[in-house]
Amino acid sequence: MKRLVNVTNLLKNKCFYKNILFCFVPFILICRPSAASAAPAPAPEALTVRQAVGLAMQRSGEIRTINENISLADRDRPALWQSMEAAITGEQMIDVAAALMQTDMQRASLESSAPLQRRMIELSVIRYFDAVLSVERELSLYDIKMDMTRKKYEISQTMHQLGHMDDGAFKAETLDFEREAAGRNAKENAVDNAYRVLNRLLGVFDIEKRYTLILDAEYRPVKERHLPGYVRDSVRNSIRIKNKENELKAAAFNMNNNRGAGRFAENEAVYIQTERALSDMKDEMDLKIRACYNDLKTLEATYGAYEVELTKINAQITVSETLVELGKITQLELDALICQAKAVEYAMADLVNDYFVRAMQFDFPDLL
Repeated sequence: MKRLVNVTNLLKNKCFYKNILFCFVPFILICRPSAASAAPAPAPEALTVRQAVGLAMQRSGEIRTINENISLADRDRPALWQSMEAAITGEQMIDVAAALMQTDMQRASLESSAPLQRRMIELSVIRYFDAVLSVERELSLYDIKMDMTRKKYEISQTMHQLGHMDDGAFKAETLDFEREAAGRNAKENAVDNAYRVLNRLLGVFDIEKRYTLILDAEYRPVKERHLPGYVRDSVRNSIRIKNKENELKAAAFNMNNNRGAGRFAENEAVYIQTERALSDMKDEMDLKIRACYNDLKTLEATYGAYEVELTKINAQITVSETLVELGKITQLELDALICQAKAVEYAMADLVNDYFVRAMQFDFPDLL
């Protein structure tokens, strides 16, 4: 009898503990922080092209070298004038005059190269921004496609469980799904590498740092120009061409004035080589400007084709939304069209950035 009472008490106690659990478990579940209620990760800091150019300028070895060489030229010039005053023979005076002329031209070349170097840094920053944004778009598009693939795979799982798909076909679909899922790592690595290269350019200590990049690249077709005249003016006004022309002037001065001790042949060779290099540089710039103009026209035609394609897809999406509501097509078919539209939008974004860079080079051909 006592043993029966103990069992009865135990059962009562179990019911008591069970009632306590039923009372407290909902309270515990309510109080426990969920993933949805967790604080969202802070957005990466915004970074504009102007800010990035400022950081890159501070780190630029080329800019520092230009400034250092200008200081050296300023330091050497007084000593050269003293050498001119101390010169006795005509040959000595010509040597010093040539050195002075070369120093002055080098300094002028350095001063004119500084703005060009700044523009080149700006172009590099824009290209790195474009590279990062492009791989980020690729990853985003990959995730959209992967979400569709996952939905298709879940349907295949259900069909297999219901016996409407054999084991061999389901296994093949499983392998394809796993292979596509593994491919995301390559996209993530591309994003990581793009940010590392950008941070190296900016001199940022944390090369893994990420940003919300702001590249205000707008699609503005370049103005129609008379190409032969534009090429001629661009070559004539080129900083690089002018610097090479100054080198030729210095070489001509040496050749015409420094003829002693067999120097004429050597100076003449330098003049001929410099003249040939100047001619090649002009021809190269001519070709690059024309090629850049052709690239811009090709990009403009491609942009127009993208606009037409996107308009058609959006019209199909509008119709397909109605068909989904009527049960005529599946949501997956609609998702495929939406994904297709997103792919075209991303391609257009890449094209706009490419066009922006090429237009910048066309307007300032020294960047070519």
